[in-house]
Amino acid sequence: MIDVVEILQHWHACRSKSQIAASLDVDRGTVRKYVAPAEEAGLEPGGPPLTRDEWAELVGGWFPELVDAKSRSSTYPEINGHRDRIEEMLKTNTVTTVWQRLRDEHGLAAVRRAKPVAEILSRLTRDGGERMAYLFAPLQTPGRLLSRFFFPQGGAVIEDPATGSATANLGGWYLAMGRSLPQEFEISQGEYAGRPSTLFLQVGIDRAIRVSGEVIELGRGTITL
Repeated sequence: MIDVVEILQHWHACRSKSQIAASLDVDRGTVRKYVAPAEEAGLEPGGPPLTRDEWAELVGGWFPELVDAKSRSSTYPEINGHRDRIEEMLKTNTVTTVWQRLRDEHGLAAVRRAKPVAEILSRLTRDGGERMAYLFAPLQTPGRLLSRFFFPQGGAVIEDPATGSATANLGGWYLAMGRSLPQEFEISQGEYAGRPSTLFLQVGIDRAIRVSGEVIELGRGTITL
């Protein structure tokens, strides 16, 4: 759920589109979409202040499809089931914060119960032909994530207990989404494969991606060529 009024209020307060995207956890294209009508109407950052109700009235005119949530959202019945809790949370939080909390809770539950189907997973093909899926969601402790990595093998789906390359790709995702830097996470993986592991991801201000973790030596050998 995107609070368009909040986006416009941040923009009107002279925050850049990139800053708004990072702060509200939306992509820059979305910010540009909702700011465009305000710019076309001659409104400018730093101009005379508008109340939230005044912004809401403008948004209703620019984006009438946003006014009636029931008519535009196939997920309305599911969201409406949390109506009382959402109303209580809105007393002390912004719409964006409430959405982020509900999203994180739902996302974590979805990652935990994931059971990929080999036939469906085989349809996900990346450049090079590999088929795989990397799932992640925030844990309750800030800076910690839960992740799972799946790939098909011989008609079955295998879950990898620790995937450094996928963790590095997660760092690339944060860069591609324009998230604020630096980012640093402790990632738990392998719990549902029966081999829990911990990986560490750092995405620096210099946009460098670093992955680390501890390993257990299971064997040692020498290959003579």
